Amino acid sequence: MSQHVLKNKGGNRHRRFKKHKDQAIARELVLKEEDQTYGKVIQLLGNNRIKVFCYDQNKTRIAMIRKSNKLGMISVDDIVLLSLRVDMTNDNKCDVIYKYARDEITSLKEKGEIRGDFNENRDEKEEDIGFDFDSI
Repeated sequence: MSQHVLKNKGGNRHRRFKKHKDQAIARELVLKEEDQTYGKVIQLLGNNRIKVFCYDQNKTRIAMIRKSNKLGMISVDDIVLLSLRVDMTNDNKCDVIYKYARDEITSLKEKGEIRGDFNENRDEKEEDIGFDFDSI
């Protein structure tokens, strides 16, 4: 008597959660309009809020993520499209409209919408700790 041992694949679950990397979704490139700007995510603050560095005014703002389920996961160093709140007296608040994918960022650079160094880290500064290793 031989017993057959079946491998449990979990039904069709493996097909649902399988990532299809070769099937990229072609989206229309969204460009900025009036009262909109591009921004780079600096810090995740929680409660659907992020700290972004705005491209046009070289200013740091707090942004609200209104459609978090439609935008997908937003992480640090992502490029997003921001809607500025013009009617408010506080200039430091804005809303996230769109999150750009990697291929969309390269096409934005080719069109001249953003600089090539905008995606690089600006916060990487060498700290002076007051200690010289050459003197040892």
